[in-house]
Amino acid sequence: MWLIKESQKKQVDAGINFATGMAFLPDQRLLSVGEGHSKWAYSYQTADDGSLINKERFFHLHVQDWDDDAGAECLCYSQEGRQFIATKSGIQISTDDGPTQVILTVPDRGRVTGVAIGGKDKDTLYAFCMTKIWKRKIQQHALGAWSPWTKVVPNKL
Repeated sequence: MWLIKESQKKQVDAGINFATGMAFLPDQRLLSVGEGHSKWAYSYQTADDGSLINKERFFHLHVQDWDDDAGAECLCYSQEGRQFIATKSGIQISTDDGPTQVILTVPDRGRVTGVAIGGKDKDTLYAFCMTKIWKRKIQQHALGAWSPWTKVVPNKL
């Protein structure tokens, strides 16, 4: 992974075989990176100076028993701190403590290649599936470049 700032590029990590998407938690303290062709997403903490530390193969994505590739394509976070990852089996939703809580499938059970939250009230989940786009209302809210940084209260274990 590379950081490009003021026309200078700096390598900030290596070792993820096929990075397919990344997103910051709303408070910017964690970065998640999906690894394609595996069943994992990595987690990094953000140091005070902005560097990435404590890389961990953290988010285990669910797959069929005979498969090792979840097909992670894209990911995003809600303002409330939920992580949404587009995978072969649907949208896998987890929190910052790691386990997948639910897998949302699309009506035709197609492969989800992209995921985003938006809409008029910022509470619509969009699933991109090759030639189709599905949507549904959720009890989470969009986070975008226009959103102010938001303190996230970690889940209690």
